[in-house]
Amino acid sequence: MSARNPLTEKAGARLKILIVDDAEDVRRGLRTVLLLAHDLEIVGEAVNGIEAVALADKLRPDVVLMDLRLPGLDGFEATEQIRRRALARSVIMLTIYDEPEYRARAARAGVELFLVKGLSVDHLVSAIRQVGCSNVAESPGRLTGREANGYDGTL
Repeated sequence: MSARNPLTEKAGARLKILIVDDAEDVRRGLRTVLLLAHDLEIVGEAVNGIEAVALADKLRPDVVLMDLRLPGLDGFEATEQIRRRALARSVIMLTIYDEPEYRARAARAGVELFLVKGLSVDHLVSAIRQVGCSNVAESPGRLTGREANGYDGTL
């Protein structure tokens, strides 16, 4: 995995990441691999949708990595609230559920990219960098509807 990214290095910026997943082992795994990328900064972790919205409001992350199934407020509803209130630049849904209806619902909620867990670390980091460094506010939904298993590292 490339630890450096010219998109963020140029400005000396680090992308702020909020991880949202109810499984501790998933959060720990994401934290471990994302800490290797020097241009990404994990600013918080949430275990449910309500906490995700509250932390997004407080921390204003660039990218939220959002699980689909969460206790209380699910990933779709949390994403809708985060996007409606402009609490994060973008949301990537990272889930084990690879169903067309979930991708469509995620797109309606405002998810920029829908990825299936199990993709390579390089693809995940590349996706975060591309989504986090793009100006999605100018072109909402431009990344939605990508085929999760067909992700080739380009956006």
